[in-house]
Amino acid sequence: MKTRLLLLSASATLMTGCFSFGDCDPEPDITVTLEPASEDVRSLPVLASGKLSLLGINVPDAHGDERARLKMTNASSVDVTSLRFEELVDGSPRSIELLAQQHNGQKLDAGGVVTDKGQLRFAWRAKNLAELRLPEAKPHTGRITLNWKYEGCRTQTGVATLDIPGYVKAVVSTGNLRLVSAEASRPDVVKGAQVKMALQSSVGDAVVNLKDASFTVTYFGADGLVPGTGLGLVSPAQVALQSGGAARTQIAVGETLDVFTSREPARSPAIYEPAGTAATIGNVNGGKALITLNVSSEKQSMPGVRQVDTVSELVDVP
Repeated sequence: MKTRLLLLSASATLMTGCFSFGDCDPEPDITVTLEPASEDVRSLPVLASGKLSLLGINVPDAHGDERARLKMTNASSVDVTSLRFEELVDGSPRSIELLAQQHNGQKLDAGGVVTDKGQLRFAWRAKNLAELRLPEAKPHTGRITLNWKYEGCRTQTGVATLDIPGYVKAVVSTGNLRLVSAEASRPDVVKGAQVKMALQSSVGDAVVNLKDASFTVTYFGADGLVPGTGLGLVSPAQVALQSGGAARTQIAVGETLDVFTSREPARSPAIYEPAGTAATIGNVNGGKALITLNVSSEKQSMPGVRQVDTVSELVDVP
């Protein structure tokens, strides 16, 4: 009888997975914490989330890219029971589209696993077209809530939370030029993108040796269950720089330089028309276009000192 009782006791211990002489005597408490790793939030969605690739590049489609490091004690990994990311801008919650939710570069959802020293990444964009322009220099907070579970000799659960603070950064990086106006038409997947910007000197000096102008355009469809997305790329060979209908490589103070897409940019005047390449997924008509222009130049008073201006603007698409 005594031998039989000992065997029954050993069987019960095996069923629970615990041994009085093993690691489960007692099993240590598990802790999971989050620490800020990086944050980058822009006033316009110029960051590439990696969710969508068109024309061979990741589409610039995100306002924010925020990351956190995981730190665990007494465990190398835990299961994720739920994961939530929220964004506040200037103290107010924003309705966002979460474009990427990753752990160490891989998609992460409830039921997944996270590891000690791993990294969480959240890329997002304001969900409503009317809110695609975030207020520059205003504070923002990315808020992470991770519910986790660890199955060992006993089930342990917990919640790790983190606020990632920062400020909304401007997307315009200008030196010699300032934006006067911008416009865009619907993308044509056969003919390309059609966009235009008007620029003036911003340095109180003539701007000379203007060249290497190129456009990147991201299209966002009107609000809906599945709004469309598009991308346009136009190289310097199909961008005209003109003033008064004539090709220009320099402008004086107060003059306006028209920079626009054209298949024959050297003509005087060049025709404003679609050029380059364009691709879309879904319908982008009636939405918004984020135009980004890169162009290099010099101040007349500082020959040989090149400046690359990056000018971005959000406009309506007919």
